[in-house]
Amino acid sequence: MKIEIKHLKRIFIVLVDRKACNDRVKGKILKEYDEDLVALDFDKVFKATKDEVREMFRNKKKVYIYHNQIDARGDKVNTEDEVFEACHEALMKS
Repeated sequence: MKIEIKHLKRIFIVLVDRKACNDRVKGKILKEYDEDLVALDFDKVFKATKDEVREMFRNKKKVYIYHNQIDARGDKVNTEDEVFEACHEALMKS
């Protein structure tokens, strides 16, 4: 796996094996390297019932839960220093 970071007009773009890694493809890219992994949006997990969560995690050895609010602030140069604050805010809203 080759990870690159490109800087374009104050925005960082992460490339994994030359493919842009954004919210829509995060899980797909990770799954290419590990079939036992699932990547899920925090809001989807948080809103799911206990049975739905069990099904999401069934037969998975690794679970990656991402939060778009945190990612959005960490992806931009002018707000990247707010990542820990975004984490705190996300947890307080849960």
